[in-house]
Amino acid sequence: PLVSIFFFLEEFSMNKSIFLMAILLGCALATHHTEEQACDAPVQPKPTRDSLGRHILVEFEGCNPEYLNNGMKLNKEFIQAARQAGATVLDSIAYEFEPFGASCIVLLSESHLSIHAWPELGYGAADLYTCGEGEPWEAFNFLTRVLECDDYSAVEVKRGMKRLMPEPNQEFVAAHINDKNRETGKSKKSWVYDMDDGYGVALQYQGDRLYLNHSDFQLVEVFDTLLFGNMLMIDNKIMTTQKDEFIYHELITHTALLTHPNPKRVLIIGGGDGGTAREVLKHT
Repeated sequence: PLVSIFFFLEEFSMNKSIFLMAILLGCALATHHTEEQACDAPVQPKPTRDSLGRHILVEFEGCNPEYLNNGMKLNKEFIQAARQAGATVLDSIAYEFEPFGASCIVLLSESHLSIHAWPELGYGAADLYTCGEGEPWEAFNFLTRVLECDDYSAVEVKRGMKRLMPEPNQEFVAAHINDKNRETGKSKKSWVYDMDDGYGVALQYQGDRLYLNHSDFQLVEVFDTLLFGNMLMIDNKIMTTQKDEFIYHELITHTALLTHPNPKRVLIIGGGDGGTAREVLKHT
């Protein structure tokens, strides 16, 4: 019956708002997990290219109330959820209400992720919306784990059905494309965050991530930042940058080697970035 409704609405070119209402009513796209079903069982993404964006409306239930009451933690986890979805973070903000409650929103190149939380109810209403290559269900799967929810309901709505869209305005497109920036790939500028309770660091980087790898032990990323050059991050924490790494490596290396009267062998524990080894070799 839903298919018949869709074709009927399209055939007679009825108001688009009515068409959208029909889509929302078509909750065959909805999923719901009860307490008898494992909430940590991941939802398998179903890639689609027939719409401009994919919008998941989520109700998280039975969540850890301390997490829902911590705006900084929500902000941190939603940034990580965006990365899990393959999205690019532009900015984020969180707010904690009195006596309890919190909201946060993460702005993406692909749209946004957001949540408004009622910790006293263990409930959070979330909005996971991505366009392009972003996979919002990956963000969803990550959040169901970190929020420790017992139950959820989720509905995916396809936004901007391509078969209903007009052809692009080529005059507008041509006027706004910068061929030089498009060739270099440096025109896109985004923000990367290292955040914890009580403090946070944000650095702007250009282009895409230079490196991304999920090993069996950690998440490794390399960014080309505007002010500090290439930057290494492990598990969302800044490890070192080209601009200031010498401060750390010189201090831990030369202090020990200049104090020892005649060092013959040096043991470096960790030091995977190679900076300590470089400074040690200056003493040969």
